[in-house]
Amino acid sequence: MSVAIPTGDRVLRAAAEHIRTGNLDSARRLLEQILQVNPADEQAWLLLASAAQSVEEKRATLARALIVSPKAPAVRAALLALSDPGYLREAARAGIFLCYARADELFAMALAEDLRFFELAAWLDVVDIADGEDWHEAVEQALVRCGLMVLVLSPAARADNVQAEVDYFVKAGKIVLPVRARPGEFSELPVWYPPIDFSEDYSSGLQDLLNLVLADDATAAPPPAR
Repeated sequence: MSVAIPTGDRVLRAAAEHIRTGNLDSARRLLEQILQVNPADEQAWLLLASAAQSVEEKRATLARALIVSPKAPAVRAALLALSDPGYLREAARAGIFLCYARADELFAMALAEDLRFFELAAWLDVVDIADGEDWHEAVEQALVRCGLMVLVLSPAARADNVQAEVDYFVKAGKIVLPVRARPGEFSELPVWYPPIDFSEDYSSGLQDLLNLVLADDATAAPPPAR
C-alpha cells in the first residue's frame, strides 16, 4: 500500500527540482505559495534563499524568515554563514555606516575616530554631513553606499531613526553588526549577529570588532589614547 506524500512536501520537491535545473522563477512562485499557507516553513525559506541570485537577496530572504520565525535554527545558521568575517571585510570596504541614537553620540564619535585610525571608511552623520547639506538626503545616500552597518546598542537604541536605518539595511540584504555600548534589551531590533560587547571594556570590544573587519594582513595595534 503506497503512502500519500503530503501536498506541501510534493511542492517542496518540485521547487527543489526547479532550482536544480535553473528554473528559479518557477521555484520562487511555488515556495511563495507554501509560505502563504505556512509562513514558518523553515525548509521553504531555505529553498527560497537558495533560489536568490545575489548574496544580498539571500540575506534579505533569510532575514524575512527570522522576522516571521525568530527561533528557526537552520535559517539563523544560514544567515550567519553569509555574515562571516570574509563577508564582513568585503562589506566594510564599501563603507561602514554608524547607526546610533543621539544619547550615544559620544560613543559613536569615538568609535568612528578609532575605525578611521585603521583606515576604515566609517561614516557618521554628525561628522560627514556638511553645513547646508540636506540631512535626510545625505543619510539616505550613505545607507545606499555603505556595505556594513555598525549598530550601537543601548537602551536608547529603540529610537525611530535607529529602527528605520536598521530596517533599510536588513531589507537590502546588507550586514548589520551590533556593538553593545550599554546593557539593555534589544530583542525588538531585527539583528541576529552576536553583539560585540563594549560595555565593560571599550578597548577589548574595539579589538574584537577590528579582528572581524580588518583585512587579514592588517595589524590592529591600539589607537593612541585620547
